[in-house]
Formats: sequence, C-alpha cells, structure tokens
Amino acid sequence: MKNIIILGILVITIGCSNPQQKADVLTQTRTIDLPDVDGRIDHMSIDLNLNRLFVAALGNNTVEVVDLDSARVIKRITGLNKPQGVLFYLKKNFLFVTSGGDGTCKIYDANSFKLIKILRLGEDADNIRLDEARDIVFTGYGSGGIAAIDPRELKVLFKIDLPGHPESFQIDESSNRIFVNVPDAHQLDIIDLNKRKITDKMNLQVKSNFPMALDTVDLVVLTASRNPAKLLQCDAESLKLLSENDLSGDADDIFYYAKDSLVFISCGSGTIDVFKKKNSKKIIAKEIINTFPGARTSLLVPALKKYFLAVRKSGTHNARIIEYNIL
Repeated sequence: MKNIIILGILVITIGCSNPQQKADVLTQTRTIDLPDVDGRIDHMSIDLNLNRLFVAALGNNTVEVVDLDSARVIKRITGLNKPQGVLFYLKKNFLFVTSGGDGTCKIYDANSFKLIKILRLGEDADNIRLDEARDIVFTGYGSGGIAAIDPRELKVLFKIDLPGHPESFQIDESSNRIFVNVPDAHQLDIIDLNKRKITDKMNLQVKSNFPMALDTVDLVVLTASRNPAKLLQCDAESLKLLSENDLSGDADDIFYYAKDSLVFISCGSGTIDVFKKKNSKKIIAKEIINTFPGARTSLLVPALKKYFLAVRKSGTHNARIIEYNIL
C-alpha cells in the first residue's frame, strides 16, 4: 500500500497492485472499508433508491449495509449462518438473505432491519435471483434444487429438482427458462418454468463451472470454469459451444454489460478479466486488471456505470469494497 499525504489529505492507492497499469475499461474511484469483517465475502445486492450496497460477509456471519453516499457501513445484520446470497426487493422494501450454514432464507424489513420471516429451504441455500416478469424470487439450495418464493406472501411456491447443487443461474424472462450451472454434473441445465422441470441440458467439457451471465439480445449463455480456467460462450437455443477463451484462475462472478458488449469476470487469483463481445460467436480479451488474491466476488450496476469488487481482510488491511467506474 502506498500512502501519499498532500495538504493533510490521505490518498490511498490500493486498487491495482500495479499503480502504473493502464485501464481502458475500468477506473478505480475509491475504496470503502468494512471494519471488523473477517473471512470470505460472498455476493452483493444494491438499493438504487437509497444508494445502499448489501454485502454478504459469509466468513463473518453478517450482512454489511454500506451507504454509498457517505462511503461507510451503517448497519450490520447478525444472527446469520454463512450468508451467501442477498437480494434487495424494492416493491416491498425487503432484504432476502440466503445462508449456506443453516439452509434458510431470511427476510428483513430493509428500513428497520427487523426479521420478518424465515423460510427453511434445505442445506446450503445459495444464489438468489428475482424474476421481475413473474414477480418470483428463485434461490438455489441443497444437493440439487431451486426454490420459487412468493416475495409478497413470503412463502415457497414450488421446488425444482436438479442433479447437483446449483451454482450461478440466470433467468430468461422472455422464454420462461432458467439456465443453471451444475458443476457436480459438469453441465448446464435448462429449466422450463411452465413445466417446472429440466427440459434440456448441455454437457460441458470443463469442471467447476460456477459463475454465469446471460446475453438476452444474442441469446447467449456466458459461463466460466475453474478447471481448466475458461470463458465459454454457448448458444441458448441450440446449446452449442460458440467460443472459448482462456481465463485467470478461480472465477466466481461474471457480468455482461450490454451497453458496451463487455464481459467482467472477477477471479480469486487476483484479477478482473475483461472481454469484449464482438458478435454472437466471437469474444476477445480486452484487459486484465490486477486486484488481490481471494477477491473473487463482485457486482455490476449498469444504472450507475459502476462495478464493485469485494476484498477480504488480509494482514493489517481491513476487508473492503473497491469501486470502479466503467469508462
């Protein structure tokens, strides 16, 4: 870390491990400390109305509520058991938190942070998504299942069986389908929401396919694997592999920025890998931004043209969120 004192102002250069690195796509704007947060950090969600970032601090058994205006933590939600997924639901001002340790989905009032409801899903409750078209919250859990939750009545509507624990999944609202990474089975499963079951699958020649993004314009599924480290582009209709690119190690989150056809992948090896989607069959490497080992969870917020990266505590450095602007 490099400390520069200018006229009494402390400027901390902390984003890229190489300060001279030229970034064409992302530029670091600031860091936000997460004091007293230990261990692994998992996924994030945002409240655009009040400009708050919700951070699942899995290793700390808390959710940190960050006020982006003041750049500080304003609330800590405790009493959690390895929180993994977090989702802010604007219509009712609810915060959904899924925890892998006890298999629950806990719902809080996002103003008072009072616990409203506990839904017991099964072991290892994980990724969580909102289907805005149907107004349904979906969450992966257990050794193979996705649960559909009514976010107004706060009850489980139905469950869909899978051949293994679901990692990242994406909802295609136009076709009533969910694309699911199932790394235990080394495959990509497709759920028909009308039939409420798997209707197709794609066997992937890779292992540890965890993160996923969806390009709804070209109808392309973007998935990243860790063994080998690859970015795969698959046709959502034919389920054929369209392209593959080498990737840095330990990928955990992937986002597609449709405005500029960019793909952002946060990798635990200590990089953000950025790719440019040229067309439905070609992706090229754009740049690699150095970060920190273990910093593998992130959040893209297109409305703000911002990208947030979670960095766990290391040595004397607090856990923190690094904020980038998309250029």
